[in-house]
Amino acid sequence: MNRRIRSQWERWYPLLFGVVALVVYVSLERNFNYSLPKSLDNVFSTSTTLSGIVIGFLITAKSILFSIDDKYIIKKLKETNTYNKLINYFMSAIQYAFFLAFISLLGLFLDFKNPSIVHKIIFAIWTFSLVSASSSCYRVIDVFSGILKS
Repeated sequence: MNRRIRSQWERWYPLLFGVVALVVYVSLERNFNYSLPKSLDNVFSTSTTLSGIVIGFLITAKSILFSIDDKYIIKKLKETNTYNKLINYFMSAIQYAFFLAFISLLGLFLDFKNPSIVHKIIFAIWTFSLVSASSSCYRVIDVFSGILKS
C-alpha cells in the first residue's frame, strides 16, 4: 500500500502544487488586496527564456535515454515498467514547460500598469504553470537520479 501511495503522489504532485499556488495567489489577491507589480516584463521574459532552455534540455535528455536503449539499466527499467513512467514524466515536464513559455509570452504583450481582472487571471494561470512546470521538472530529476543511484 505504501508503494502505491508513493506512486500516486509522484504522479500527481506537480499538478497539486500548481493548484495550491493558484489558490494561494487567489487568496492573497482577494483577502489581502494584493496588487500585481507594475512591471512584469523582465519576469515574463526570463520565464520564457528559461522555459525554452528547459524544453531543450528535457528533449535532449529524452533522446539520450532512447539512444542507450540496449544498456543494462534501460532493460531493467523496461522490465519493471519504470521506463514508460519516466518517458511519461519527461513528456509531462515538456508540456508544462511549453505551457509556461506560452503564458509567459502572452504576459509580455500585456500592460500591467493598470491591471484588470484579465491581467489577474493571466497572472494566476502563470503562477499555476510556473509551479507545475518546476515541480514536473524536479520530478524528472528526482526519478532520473534514483535510477543513476541504483
